[in-house]
Amino acid sequence: DVTVWTEDGPVAAAGTQDLGIPPTGSREVSIDAVASGSERTAVHVEVSLGRVGAFLALREVDGADPLGLTWVAPSEPPSTLAYVPGVPRFGERVLRLLNPADQDAIASVRAVAGAGPFTPVGLEAIDVPAGQVVDVDLEPVGDEALAVEVSSTQPVVSAVRLRQTPGSGLSDIAVVGSTPALETPSASRISVADDRSSRVVITALPEEVPDGAPGPETPSPETPSPAGDETPGATSEETVAPSPQETAAPSPGQTAASTPEVTAEASPDATDDETPEPSPGDDLVELSVATTDVLVRVVADDGTTLDSNVATLALGTTETFPVDLPDDVDQAW
Repeated sequence: DVTVWTEDGPVAAAGTQDLGIPPTGSREVSIDAVASGSERTAVHVEVSLGRVGAFLALREVDGADPLGLTWVAPSEPPSTLAYVPGVPRFGERVLRLLNPADQDAIASVRAVAGAGPFTPVGLEAIDVPAGQVVDVDLEPVGDEALAVEVSSTQPVVSAVRLRQTPGSGLSDIAVVGSTPALETPSASRISVADDRSSRVVITALPEEVPDGAPGPETPSPETPSPAGDETPGATSEETVAPSPQETAAPSPGQTAASTPEVTAEASPDATDDETPEPSPGDDLVELSVATTDVLVRVVADDGTTLDSNVATLALGTTETFPVDLPDDVDQAW
């Protein structure tokens, strides 16, 4: 069964339910035909018998001018807390939210960037009506690579649409879906051929907050599915992304939403009955920020390790690492 949502709600269309797919075969469904004239769409594929893999071929044009082509992979199921890793610092970046429920949702967006998580002005409380797809311009998040944290009062689906126009003048697009934190090794294809370069974007998730709680700065009223992308990068704790938003996109993981853990060290001798004499440096408080180590290996097609490094990240931050390959190697993992 294929269900399509747009900015106007779910679409009822013939030819989208009880679709049969032969063994080792495939079948195509035209979203253009199902949601003709819509500006924003989200697609959910549900299998009642057997197993299938579902991907969306996305081609965008502006009149006769092509804007780009990409494959969109499934993102995480609807959730009240999600991360889109591997969101780059340049180009057009739009967050797409789907609320498949029958109750309106309020979503809050935080950027998990180099200096830690923050809520961009204007993204504290976003209305996501029941059954509708909403686009949010990520211009307020600034100009650095990051992951996008989405918390909401109803389970929603999140993805970031990216469009870039490099020096050649030819536009290209990509879609990064929300992803889980990585708890086992993961691999992404990288390439440096033809003067292209690759970077790994790693996000160490903030410490955990209760599931379903809007972000700390979000008001509290009360959200299943745009798609995701494969991005040569990392997320979650490493984000392919990812956002990304990296979010995008692979590595180990903590979990989700507030700020990095910070502890203040108390004076060991103070009691209720006595006040210790002040001493030099008493106005200084020692802070320790929780960190995580991520092993990043670059591996050739034959399994040879070309490079290996351990990156240490503070929780709730995102860092970008360039990938350097030997002169005679232009692709790796």
